Amino acid sequence: MAKTDGLEIRINGTLRDEPARVLRELKRRGLCRSNMDGISQGLLTLYEKTLNRDAQASRLETLKEAGR
Repeated sequence: MAKTDGLEIRINGTLRDEPARVLRELKRRGLCRSNMDGISQGLLTLYEKTLNRDAQASRLETLKEAGR
């Protein structure tokens, strides 16, 4: 991932249980190169899903308003 604005956040923590198992499995499959890569991909995926859900809710609201 390319840095675009120089924003940087340090993360120091431990994953346990299901999140740790998921990350280990993703690394085993070669879908992420490192722990940080896996965390970054997860955050980006969550953000994309959130944006899609927001857009869907907005479209639904627009349709409801048009039907009034």
